[in-house]
Amino acid sequence: MKRMITLVFMIFILMAGCSQQEKISMKRNQNPEFIKSKLAKYTVVELKVDRTSLTDNQMDILKYLVNAAQAIDDIFWRQSYNKALVMKQELAKSTAPIDKDYLHFLNINYGPFDRQDGDKPFIGDTPHPPGAGFYPEDLTRGEFETFIAEHPEKKEEFYKLNTVIKREDGQLVAIPYEEEYRASLEKAAANLRKAAEICRDERFKKYLSLRAEALLAGDFFNSDMAWMDLQNNPLDIVIGPIETYEDKLMGLKASYEGFVMIRDKKETEKLARFKKYMNQLEHKLPVPRLYKKVKAAPRAPIGVFNTVYTSADANVAVKSIAFSLPNDERVRELKGARTVQQKNVILAKFNKIMVPISRRVLMDEFHSYVDGDAFFTNTLLHELAHPLGLNYVKGKNGVTVREALKENYSAIEEAKADVVGLFNVDFFVRRGVLSPELETKSYVTFLASIFRAVRFGATDAHARANMIEFNYLVKEKAVIFDQASGRYGANLAWMKTAIKKLAIDLLMIEGDGNYEKAGQWVKEMGIIPPEMQKLLNNLSDIPIDIEFKFDPVLFD
Repeated sequence: MKRMITLVFMIFILMAGCSQQEKISMKRNQNPEFIKSKLAKYTVVELKVDRTSLTDNQMDILKYLVNAAQAIDDIFWRQSYNKALVMKQELAKSTAPIDKDYLHFLNINYGPFDRQDGDKPFIGDTPHPPGAGFYPEDLTRGEFETFIAEHPEKKEEFYKLNTVIKREDGQLVAIPYEEEYRASLEKAAANLRKAAEICRDERFKKYLSLRAEALLAGDFFNSDMAWMDLQNNPLDIVIGPIETYEDKLMGLKASYEGFVMIRDKKETEKLARFKKYMNQLEHKLPVPRLYKKVKAAPRAPIGVFNTVYTSADANVAVKSIAFSLPNDERVRELKGARTVQQKNVILAKFNKIMVPISRRVLMDEFHSYVDGDAFFTNTLLHELAHPLGLNYVKGKNGVTVREALKENYSAIEEAKADVVGLFNVDFFVRRGVLSPELETKSYVTFLASIFRAVRFGATDAHARANMIEFNYLVKEKAVIFDQASGRYGANLAWMKTAIKKLAIDLLMIEGDGNYEKAGQWVKEMGIIPPEMQKLLNNLSDIPIDIEFKFDPVLFD
């Protein structure tokens, strides 16, 4: 309670003095074209709700789920940057037309840093803190690690995904999320309970109830296990602290996010053919047995959904098109991970962004290979690859790969999922699940998608992962540059071998917990070569990503 009162008091003080330059700088470029050019990086996509597919009861549940997801949005504002909410409030009070655009862009980024321009500030001149809002802004990695070395008894609470690190009386302390963000979490939990009360699907009811408890207790194991048991639920929600992309200081702290989705039953049924092979994928990894799980994870559900609402980290800047969850290594060992494809988001990105990009960056003879089905399949295989390989470092009892690779984990893990997913294309072709033609299309579509992803910005984990992959494949002569056209192509004769080689390297970096090599790869191969940069400079009229416009029916 004392911390809550202190927090409220501090917010009041900041709000009272936020117009003063020494408190929070609101300095911004007054040329309207400056901020309009930044907004042009995004194209609006409407997320429509097909009411004909839902009963009245399901629509009522859907609205409670949206309310729950809305409730955690303010949490992420605080996690992204500790002054972001105050800046939002200041811009909302302004009557200047230009500030409507600044507020719009601030909302896209959940703060004053342009995530697609190396996190450069577009309001004020304060550099982006690597620890975002999870740590004191002046905390360094060295101080954090020295503190843990001197206080080993505090390592567990400091390394937890869901604690905020603060200074109290000059001493570092770890505060549980459920204490720091209590008011928002209580609101979210209340809406999940209301949804559970009227839910007629017993498994979904159980999950909603357990997730409400988890938000307030900070322990998500039981609710994650219940989520893994869901099979044919028409509605779904993913809510909680999940990904650690935002923490660029230590790579430890998870951001809150919310996805509300409606299942596409027909498309889900089409993917059933992949399920029976899931146990074989671990055994078929191209690495020594020590780098594979002793026991492959059980078969896990694969679902296709249409996303209707996102919040917090799920709604910031670049939008995800699919995910494989939960991230909890304990759950993955016992039940694997559920793969979720966001069909409407995938189609929007492919049609609005991917196709126009491919026409400008690929040699003419490769244009016909850029294919929507291949993009959808690559996305699926990427997510199916996330649970593959070791969750815990080989020979280090209980040390997770995430802990060992620290701030490099996200980029290496995303690269692993990309590459192992592509490696598995051949596996499914050999079993008749995918056509041989789709294999070629998958390689070329993947190459085109690299140009889409690297535009996300130098600080984005997916962008860094794609640059590692691109530079590796160029080195292995699987990706070629045509001097005459100034565009790229795929050396299909070499691609399969190069993909396998890269998959081995990434799986072994993770299995060894090789922090030094991971850091070297991110630093040395996460760069854009001049030939590629020239092509990227010519894509400025193509949006980099999408901005969601939600259906008003959700807020009736």
